[in-house]
Amino acid sequence: MSNRTFTYLCVGLVIGCCLIITVVNYNLSHGKGSGSAEQPGKSIGKLALESGNKLHSSRDPNFTDRQRIGGILRPKTDMIDGARRESKPNYPNPLERWGRVPAVDPERNRSTRLVAEAAKQGNHPERLSLFSRPQPFNQEQFEEDPQPYLQVIEPARIMQTARVNPDVTPIKRRGSYFKAMIQGETITLKAEVQPKMPVTFYAPGVGQFQNSLSTITVQADETGAAEVQFTAVQGTAGDIDVLAASPVHSHQVRYLIRVEIPEAPPKLSK
Repeated sequence: MSNRTFTYLCVGLVIGCCLIITVVNYNLSHGKGSGSAEQPGKSIGKLALESGNKLHSSRDPNFTDRQRIGGILRPKTDMIDGARRESKPNYPNPLERWGRVPAVDPERNRSTRLVAEAAKQGNHPERLSLFSRPQPFNQEQFEEDPQPYLQVIEPARIMQTARVNPDVTPIKRRGSYFKAMIQGETITLKAEVQPKMPVTFYAPGVGQFQNSLSTITVQADETGAAEVQFTAVQGTAGDIDVLAASPVHSHQVRYLIRVEIPEAPPKLSK
């Protein structure tokens, strides 16, 4: 057999198969095939749909024709109940459970007064935003009189760290990384630095340190321990990140605080 004859035979077989498939599909779609003689004029897709409808209706008396419920195979009760439901889940307002963040009295302390003045006058953006560069740290001035530096609040101090160097030690965290508390409670966070050096703590989420703000700078004691008190005030819930850094040390330390909402007291029957 020559190559040309073989090629003709292959082409003929392909054409013959295509004709057979076409005839079968035509007969099925016009009710001439087996299983569809009693339902002329219905395609295979419609037959499958009706079979599915019969299957569902035999199992669920509430099932109805799909064309009456938007073309989706599901019980009629879903549509009836769904029409009465709101478009969004009816979850309780988180503010009702978490509470609202309390206002800060500008006259509470020196730090709150400086923050209030910066917000009113707009002359010290570094006291209000993490994205404003803090004032340079002068270690000699700090050692001579630390209070001016400690009383001024600058959130971006957590990024004002010493450059990584073999002669520079990283700041260390004292205590565990993860802590859990109930809203309204107060916990202590500790870091370790050089004795008498400053450490800035910053909570980007809700919560307050002992100065009633979410940023505070404290001085380490003679042992190098720097600690702050963090309170989960109203409005504080979920996972709260707290960062701490020192200008004389490299890196930062992080604390993860999980704040739970206290359970509501049981209602007493009258």
